[in-house]
Amino acid sequence: MAESSLRTVALLAGATTLYLAYHLAISKPSVSRLFAARLATLERPAATRPALSSSDALSTITSWFRKALGVVLLGLLPAVPMALSTPAGLHALGLNLDHLDQSLLWTGVALAVFLPVIALSSRGPAHRQAYPEVRLPFTPRIAAWNAGAWAAFLLAYELFFRGFMLLGLTPLLGPEVALAVTTMAYVFVHLDKFAGEVLGTIFTGIGFGLVTLETGSILMPFLAHLAVAVTNDTLASRPRPRPA
Repeated sequence: MAESSLRTVALLAGATTLYLAYHLAISKPSVSRLFAARLATLERPAATRPALSSSDALSTITSWFRKALGVVLLGLLPAVPMALSTPAGLHALGLNLDHLDQSLLWTGVALAVFLPVIALSSRGPAHRQAYPEVRLPFTPRIAAWNAGAWAAFLLAYELFFRGFMLLGLTPLLGPEVALAVTTMAYVFVHLDKFAGEVLGTIFTGIGFGLVTLETGSILMPFLAHLAVAVTNDTLASRPRPRPA
């Protein structure tokens, strides 16, 4: 087998293993429950703190645990060895500011499209029942922690999909095939989301990938993804009716 084929198999096998480990770990409710009791005591003095339901506490800690685990499994584990094994280091994974003007331009275009959609969808009861995953009261402190958690997670996420996979596969398979493989994987990992969100990942996967291939940087998908996630959580954090 040719060296390029071996590298392709190794990269795809590594990506599959890492994401599978991530998915299985975040799917274990028993892990989240270990932290739920502690998390429910945060933010306000006991005399004034509103009680969190067990489902709200579990949702909150699962969200932060998933993001922390994603930083390790999707960001550090694939990025560090690949960066050490290539002369360009993390630059080769798209962690750079090359073609900054193009990245910022396309980020603006993406947000002009996405943010109005998020604003409309966040009004729906089904959407607000699912988001934000963090169910602590959205005080400035909690909102800042939530935004920081999203930033760390999405940097790892984009390093994984647009850096490790797309930019890693491009010299081995060519940009067209690498983009197709990465987009398929990106869509598949969203299959547990709303139908509209799943369909949207087809277009965002292609769009984010094309900009990454053009600029050699993951800056645009990272900034757009982060702005959408934080805006979505902020709009959806408005008080929602408690189930009877």
